[in-house]
Amino acid sequence: MDKIRVSVLGELSSVICCGDRCAYERILVFVLTAFTSLFLAFESTAQTFDLSVVVGNKLVDVDELDEDAGSTTVTVTALESNGNAVLTEHTINVVVGAATDSAVEGTDYATVNNFDIIIAANNRSNTGTFDLNPTRDDSIEGDEILTVSGSVTQGTGTVNSTTVTITDPDAASVTLSLNPDRVNEGAGMTTITVTATVDGGNTFDEEQTINVVVGAAADSATEGTDYATVAGFDITIDANDPRNAGTFSLDLTGDAFDEGDETVSVKGTFGNPLVDAVAAQLTIVDDIRKAAVARQNRVNEELVPRISQVSTESVLSAITNRIDSVLAGSAPADLNMSTGGLFLHQLLSSTSKSLSDDTLSSAEVLGNSSFALPLNASSDNGTDGVGIFAVWGSGDYSKLSSADGDLLDWDGSVVSFHVGGDMRIRHDLLAGLSISRSLGSFDFTDRTDPNQVSGTYESRMTSVHPYMNWSLSEVFDVWATVGYGKGKIEIEDKGGTRSNSTKMTTAALGASAELYSDEDFLPGGTTTLRLKIDGLVARVEVAGNGDTKPLSSDHQRVRLSIEGSHERQLDSGSLLTPSLEVSLRHDSGDAANGTGVELGGSLRYVDAATGLTLEARGRALVDGKHGREDWGVGGLIRLDPGNDRRGLSLSVSPTRGNLNSGAQQLWDTGMTEVAVGGDTQGGRVDAEIGYGIAVSGRDVITPFGGLSMEEGDSRSYRMGARLDMGSFLNLNIEGKRREMPATTPIHDIRVQGELRW
Repeated sequence: MDKIRVSVLGELSSVICCGDRCAYERILVFVLTAFTSLFLAFESTAQTFDLSVVVGNKLVDVDELDEDAGSTTVTVTALESNGNAVLTEHTINVVVGAATDSAVEGTDYATVNNFDIIIAANNRSNTGTFDLNPTRDDSIEGDEILTVSGSVTQGTGTVNSTTVTITDPDAASVTLSLNPDRVNEGAGMTTITVTATVDGGNTFDEEQTINVVVGAAADSATEGTDYATVAGFDITIDANDPRNAGTFSLDLTGDAFDEGDETVSVKGTFGNPLVDAVAAQLTIVDDIRKAAVARQNRVNEELVPRISQVSTESVLSAITNRIDSVLAGSAPADLNMSTGGLFLHQLLSSTSKSLSDDTLSSAEVLGNSSFALPLNASSDNGTDGVGIFAVWGSGDYSKLSSADGDLLDWDGSVVSFHVGGDMRIRHDLLAGLSISRSLGSFDFTDRTDPNQVSGTYESRMTSVHPYMNWSLSEVFDVWATVGYGKGKIEIEDKGGTRSNSTKMTTAALGASAELYSDEDFLPGGTTTLRLKIDGLVARVEVAGNGDTKPLSSDHQRVRLSIEGSHERQLDSGSLLTPSLEVSLRHDSGDAANGTGVELGGSLRYVDAATGLTLEARGRALVDGKHGREDWGVGGLIRLDPGNDRRGLSLSVSPTRGNLNSGAQQLWDTGMTEVAVGGDTQGGRVDAEIGYGIAVSGRDVITPFGGLSMEEGDSRSYRMGARLDMGSFLNLNIEGKRREMPATTPIHDIRVQGELRW
């Protein structure tokens, strides 16, 4: 503006000094010159040029190139930013590179000479080019910037600079590696070396610090539970060095859970946001052995008491049944196959199904059989059987399973075989010895730990039991037995197979008596009161083997049964017999605990002349521990052809509830095995009609048909025949059709046989 002021003042002095015409011309020139100068001055001060670049042959603006791209043409555009064309030619001198750039001229790229961009008058822009040749290196330095700036060397105005980015193609990442990268659970304090390695063998051009953090919320291993908390630490990688290492100590905690291998993340973060770190994982190897030992201890604690109870009960039941049969004067030789008091045909309730799906096993058949055979019986059986030595045997099959919803789910069976021999040393003294073999086989699934584990459990026990029975009178007997056995338990699952030796000791004492029998207590008949009582203590011990811990299981049992009846003969010759029965059992120990009581009563009328039987029955079973109860009432009308079994037979039996007496089952197996409640409370009617036909001598065949109806429209039809060959063979063959709502009818064939010799 100072130059403009001087120019205008000079022109003005010239005008003042001239004549009139000259004055007018000079004034006009002065005015035009003044306005032109002012306009040019304002144009020059408002002119601004923006520089922009395009790298390479691109259709769009790209202001970057790779470090290893080689010499590349860069096009620079100078554009007047206010939208005005220049009135006079302008020259812009372009400079590539500046001292403040991160890209260093001569190191990161070859020097670029300055060059001009000329914008002609009445134009807004023009372009120029230069070749940019970046230098390739192996240093991880991140992207670098160089400045493209300019100045107006002809004309007036200002120039806004731009930049070109040289991108670093080297992977700006670091991998963390661990040594060791697998550690054992429960190993205690363990030193882990963390090595930070620059990927690709590259190096940083300046020192980098990595902050290492051990553990994260997403890890499967839990900080503070599976390992003690670890503080973060730094690893420094020097310039031009591809790696460095640091260490930390990890205190590993052990547990007995089967949870699988767990992981701990080891992550690194950089102060330089251009660099990423690849995290490492430390694996904590699960202690399978320790978890397996804890699991197998749990299985032992669950199954040993139950198997022990079933095994000892089976032994005592076999011995007491043998004593009872001798006292009752059983046949010299006997073979019987039944299933818990139910004949074999009831085991084969569906022959086709049993054979096709393998539901019938030899253990079930043989586990419920028995025999007795005298070896030196004389024709008169000696004097009251004294001196007769007999061998006997029996089997017992029991299915056991856990309750629904238990974390330890198990299911299997125990089959026991007993072989014994005894002899009446005196008419009042029976002595014998039983050898028993118990085999248990179970499948289990343990859901206690995070990982569900399944396996098998096998138990074996062989025991010896001497026993004696004293007949203190014709109506009172006392018996006692002790026992000792050894065995083995084998558990197999993914943790391996472990075996433990076992031993068993038992002692039992019992008595049976006809407490009272008198024809005068009530007129017209005989009143009888019978008592049976016994007690049992048993212990099974499992030896520890360095892995599984030792275990002992105790079982105590007291049983009592009292039955009273009055048999009265009417003037017609018929018999009227009311009866009452009370059974009680109490179990304590490591398996079943509780008391069960059953009350039952009946009134029976029998007319031998006509074969007519009428009976009314009722019973109630109560489980004192679990608060369960079971009841039933019913009746019977039967027409029996008599002892010769010839002629018409007919029976009709209506019932409601569960009328099957649980007294013997309560006596033998306890409340845990007695079915109570449920669907047994409904009504039912059973009817059968048959006709006995003589075949030869005492042999009779009886064709029959039957019908059963239950509440809920369930019906069963059956037809068959029974063959009675004296006291030698009883054979029953029966076909059955069972119809239930919304189901396909079931057909089966049942076979029952009993052989005596």
